[in-house]
Amino acid sequence: MRKNPLAGALAAAVVGVVGVSNMATALNLSHEGVGQVLIYPFYSANGGNDTLISVVNTTANSKAVKVRFIEGYNSREVLDFNLYLSEYDVWAAAITDIGAGVPVLISRITGPTGDPDPGNSPLIDDIEDTCTVPPTGQSSPFTDLPPLPGGIGFYVPFRTLFLNDAGGQVPARMFEGYVEMIEMATIEEGGVVDGWVTHDFSGEPNGGVGCLQLEEAWRVGTPGSGITGATGFWASSGDFARGGLTPPSGGLFGGGAIVNVSDGTYYSYNAEAIDGFNSVVVDHTPPGFEQPSLATSRSVTGTITSNVFTQQGQLHSSNWGPDPLGDSVDNGRIDAISHVLALDHVYNEWTTENALNASSEWVVTFPTKRFYVDNAIIGGGQAARRPFTRTFGSSGACEPVNLTVFDREENFLQILDFSPSAVGGLALCREVNVITFNQTGDVSDIFASPTARNIRTIEQTIGNPTKVFERGWMDLDLAGFGNGNPFLPPPVGVEHTSRVSNDGDVFYGLPVVGFWAVRIENQAQGESGNNYGGLYRHKGSRRCENDTVGTCGGTL
Repeated sequence: MRKNPLAGALAAAVVGVVGVSNMATALNLSHEGVGQVLIYPFYSANGGNDTLISVVNTTANSKAVKVRFIEGYNSREVLDFNLYLSEYDVWAAAITDIGAGVPVLISRITGPTGDPDPGNSPLIDDIEDTCTVPPTGQSSPFTDLPPLPGGIGFYVPFRTLFLNDAGGQVPARMFEGYVEMIEMATIEEGGVVDGWVTHDFSGEPNGGVGCLQLEEAWRVGTPGSGITGATGFWASSGDFARGGLTPPSGGLFGGGAIVNVSDGTYYSYNAEAIDGFNSVVVDHTPPGFEQPSLATSRSVTGTITSNVFTQQGQLHSSNWGPDPLGDSVDNGRIDAISHVLALDHVYNEWTTENALNASSEWVVTFPTKRFYVDNAIIGGGQAARRPFTRTFGSSGACEPVNLTVFDREENFLQILDFSPSAVGGLALCREVNVITFNQTGDVSDIFASPTARNIRTIEQTIGNPTKVFERGWMDLDLAGFGNGNPFLPPPVGVEHTSRVSNDGDVFYGLPVVGFWAVRIENQAQGESGNNYGGLYRHKGSRRCENDTVGTCGGTL
């Protein structure tokens, strides 16, 4: 039969459409930055730093979103609430230190009399009326928030309740961490709950009573009772999808910024967005509930398909689950998230140029690590689950890594240990890790991290002059000793590989997000107003092998 060029073209088009359709329904890291799950890689309230975060609803439907603030040592939750965004709404807040002994969240600043006062803060909305349950911006008949000094608003303190692990209930561990937001439901236009959430012509949800209605809906009691008549709407009925809630549909994006007023610096970043997380069920849960989590993505079949693109631009899919966590052998749905975040090598730049009085710090965050290393999640006495190799203890969960530092002229240094030497050796022990370059202080120069690990980019050899690298780039090898790096010896027993997917795929490296921050001082001026800051998202590579067919796309 003679080949039909048109038929071939149509066949290719069909394959392309199928690929696009699969991308739309599968879990993926959104390169456009919009999705159902947002991961904010870092917050800090150390050393005069404040962290601002915001989330934007780009859609014409209201949203129910789970918000979690997670400390950086073992990813224990320190604050949790439900956020209800109106259509096209924005919610913003700050994490700061006001001397309360713990970090606090502030989402609304008012005048001394409680009236809106736009002169108080250009960063936090003076009339923030987006609803949270429990309230975070002002007190309610059911929630009594502590007042800010000067009567300019209220704050929510972070909590040590869940710091009941080997790291201890120490408030200091809460001053740096990361944030995750997960869409629980899209709220149907015109439904009961949409009426509570939507900002009307008064500028407030449902004429000013909507937030109280949402709070009462989560209170157990006789349905129809209470101040607004919404008591027990969800809590007593047990039907958390009541009132027009439908499965998540995405459309969220967000960002953060670490601000130090006295230092004159502002480091801003975009939240990492994951789409295709759940489009089949409403996962609307009470405030403080541990689900939804990154391990509870949903699909029609129960297994989760995750997609990444190879370096050649080809779409590669893997399937995981159906169990959320899996076990020491079998994979779980959490591996779908880890898959789209996994890198075998992380690349970025650094500089400590004397002429600029420059400081550089890397933030390296492992947002799914707790699901593999925390015995409260995986079970007491259990070994860590791949791709991680150590369970959490008093020194953290230390994962060996390799670091190769390059200058800008192709010279390189193989880093053998941090300086000074740290527990765990050349390893990253926390969920949120700060790596510094050529620093000597007790806390890091930029983020004031007391747990930062420092690298000395100085080459000292017997009989030769000392050589100092002042600027360049670094290769952080997360796959295993020597893996993929021609300058290193063969692996010596530590290898970071994922559990095997349902398709036989194995991914090298660790699930990671983060950035490089650089601070430069204008020494000619010598004032904080002449400091400059920049922030650059990490880059990386992927590597995959298949148990049965060898390569699964080669280097992704």
